[in-house]
Amino acid sequence: PAACRWCEEQGACNLEEVLENLDDFAEALSLDQPDLERLQRYARVTAVTLITDEARVEGAVGTIDATPSTLHEVQSDSLAADMASSFHANAVKAVTGKLSAGVCYAKCLSAWKAGNTQEAKRWFDDFEAADGRPRLLLIQAAGMAGDCAAAERCFAALVEKEGSPLSPANALIDAYAKAGDMTRAEARFEELLSGPDSPDTNSFGAMLNGFAGEGNVDKAEEWFRKMTKVGLKPNILRYGELLRCYENANPPQGGKASEILSLMDRALTGMIDRGEPPSKTTIQIVIDAHTRAGRTDRAKQLRYSM
Repeated sequence: PAACRWCEEQGACNLEEVLENLDDFAEALSLDQPDLERLQRYARVTAVTLITDEARVEGAVGTIDATPSTLHEVQSDSLAADMASSFHANAVKAVTGKLSAGVCYAKCLSAWKAGNTQEAKRWFDDFEAADGRPRLLLIQAAGMAGDCAAAERCFAALVEKEGSPLSPANALIDAYAKAGDMTRAEARFEELLSGPDSPDTNSFGAMLNGFAGEGNVDKAEEWFRKMTKVGLKPNILRYGELLRCYENANPPQGGKASEILSLMDRALTGMIDRGEPPSKTTIQIVIDAHTRAGRTDRAKQLRYSM
């Protein structure tokens, strides 16, 4: 599906990595006007679920009219619609006074980013209670809450529902990474994706993102090599995860980081040369990388090109 190709180009692996560009997504799907309007309507609601700033989440409750944010883990056209519509049904405070499932997810993410696993677990429980239908977001929220048993349960339910295990497997591996259990993440990768269900770049992205958070250079490089060995070409997001690992290493690997940043620039130039205009999302990822490296002139140059 077109959504899969768009996701592959962006390397959409998990929520933190993806800076949503609704225009790019809609263009990739070649939607007719009614479907485009429906997607835009869903996106306005879905935005409530994906705002990571706590204050903006609070302000979004009951208002809905928010700027479209990240469309997370768009692995199929039907999944995109299912994810958006599920939050549409829960996007405002219901008559019962309960928070929407989307706000619960955003609160869970915010707590996880703050290192508060206990608070993340509370919001995951609220999320599941508000709308416990199996989906990728629920699997990842379980990982943020450190509840890998719940992640496995949600994974099994989603595979039973959809039939295809690849996207759920990617989400489960990412859940273990978010829970800080990279040993189990590696084991599940080998168990789930070593047979007929071949891994895609998002599968490796989950592993790279986990080791990047730890600053574990040896393991990140090992999995990066595994990705290329199976014939998957690194995209800008995969380079970005390896870059973040070098930045988080103790001590930071400045030389290697500089090399990866050059590869990101080269990949961006290659897209343009091939007549594949990079999305604003892709350019922003490279801008952020240059900004962190203190290369403000290059960041400004890229920003003006958007």
